[in-house]
Amino acid sequence: MASREKSKDSEAESDARLSWFRGRILAMVRSEERDLSARQLGILLTCYTAEAPQTVRGLAEALRIHKPALTRAVDVLVQDKLARRLADPRDRRSVHIEVTPTGKTFCRGLGSPPKPSSPRVPSETHE
Repeated sequence: MASREKSKDSEAESDARLSWFRGRILAMVRSEERDLSARQLGILLTCYTAEAPQTVRGLAEALRIHKPALTRAVDVLVQDKLARRLADPRDRRSVHIEVTPTGKTFCRGLGSPPKPSSPRVPSETHE
């Protein structure tokens, strides 16, 4: 019996997190600013939560994606001024990715609740 109650609480918590996450994603999509792909968002958040600038090679390995795909995603982040590339002074072949102040503000905004003025998306009906 306790296991069943625990499962219901777990489902409710999961549903609440998904609802919050959906709200954040919808707020990004509806904003005037560029919305990021899952890959771009994953790279940005990985760099934001890291204690030091990340190398392209290290990010590619950590995220398990090919370096060319990572480079294309970083190109967009740099273009949008959310991240910047830094040359490694010890190894000119190595490039670090660092989150800009604009990128940090963007990431912190993801953790705040979406604005209540966002219109709700009508639920789908299945016939």
